Amino acid sequence: MLFEAEIGITPPPRVVSPAATASVQLLAATISVFALRGRRPKFCQWILGFLIETKPMTFASSKRSFLQRPLVAVLMTCTLLAATALARTPQDAPTPSAAISEQYDALLDAALTALASGKLTEGEKFAFSLTVIDESRADGFAVLGIALKKQGKAAEAQAVFRTARAKAPSATRKMIELMDAFGLGVVPSPTPAPAAAPAAGAIPPPAANAPLDWCEVLAAAPDPAVVTDAEARTRMTATKLPWKVRDRKTGIVLLLCPPGEFMMGSPDSEVGHSNDETQHRVPITKAFYLSETEVTQESWQNVMGANPSSFEGASNPVEQVSWNDCQSFCQSSGLRLASESEWEYACRAGTTTAYSFGASITKQQANFDSPKKTGRGRVACGSLPANHWGFREMHGNVWEWCEDRYQATASSVQEAVKANSSNRVLRGGAWNVSSNNVRSSYRHYITADFTYNNIGFRVARAPL
Repeated sequence: MLFEAEIGITPPPRVVSPAATASVQLLAATISVFALRGRRPKFCQWILGFLIETKPMTFASSKRSFLQRPLVAVLMTCTLLAATALARTPQDAPTPSAAISEQYDALLDAALTALASGKLTEGEKFAFSLTVIDESRADGFAVLGIALKKQGKAAEAQAVFRTARAKAPSATRKMIELMDAFGLGVVPSPTPAPAAAPAAGAIPPPAANAPLDWCEVLAAAPDPAVVTDAEARTRMTATKLPWKVRDRKTGIVLLLCPPGEFMMGSPDSEVGHSNDETQHRVPITKAFYLSETEVTQESWQNVMGANPSSFEGASNPVEQVSWNDCQSFCQSSGLRLASESEWEYACRAGTTTAYSFGASITKQQANFDSPKKTGRGRVACGSLPANHWGFREMHGNVWEWCEDRYQATASSVQEAVKANSSNRVLRGGAWNVSSNNVRSSYRHYITADFTYNNIGFRVARAPL
């Protein structure tokens, strides 16, 4: 490892389990930080030697017993707990291929080398690539958090450290919290080791807010006047993806949804609660884009060549479309339907109440409970207030198809449910249903070939 070479330790080869290796490497990196900052380097060298030695250490020459060294005891206890926690990882947990693992290790060394050399921006880019290659590992996020914090980007670093803690085993999590709390990072070394080149075929570090070839960037950074959730703005910025874009093929405007976690479903006490709304936490591990509004009749006609809608109007939501019809539209445009988890995540926009606007909702905020004769079915897309992330008409107007097949228990992951069912999920409610049916958690379903004048959809896509 880089820091072992800098401290002057050349350990003999040793075969250890991957879990123990990961734990020891994380602890060794933390100790190395202290050593590089001039905090008892000989003591740190002794600890590192103990961690990597192949034969048992003896303490006969010590004036004080091993257990009287409190720092040693704490460090060794952390290592033991981390190794135990990682060793208990389910055997069927997915592991990256050997090639990806080699790329990851090479980039990790490159990131640490850059930080040790004082090249903070370069270190940040390498660390960001680590989170792209394998987003399940905590160490990449921890290194990225250090790079951001050393550059004074406290808010972004806090969000990244939060992600690292969420992905780390319980024993390792405490160590990451200490790195965050005390600002532990690598300072420039007087004799830095040469930077390790990334492995062949490694994913290059992306440039901040780099434009994507499938879209036109309308706004690189989230607008505080639109995205009123400050914590979400921080997470959006941390992705280094543009916030507001326009799809080049369809002209549809999409907004960025950052990785995060939310409580899906509703409590039993919520008015209108249904049995299929059991509350559960869902991690959103990948950033995605979702259309700012429902798909308009103009966008549909530009792609499909005909307009099936009852309430005609270029800016009105397209309706009278089945789930199968929406699949044809998406295949023609390179877009997709949102999963049910993604849909509720975007609808809630950080809220936990029955509606994204609070515990209740009004006719000024959403189009619902309106007889057809009033004409309220003709509300144009984008004409009603946005939620805290900028999405409009998530409540009411027209039902929105999701990718999922319906099952009584909603998905606990970001991906769509592939259950053995002929029914597909509908969300959001419509212009002619009650307020209970436009709640953030309300679930509806029907067969994939069904059409009606209150059913439309909204589109999503991955950034790359």
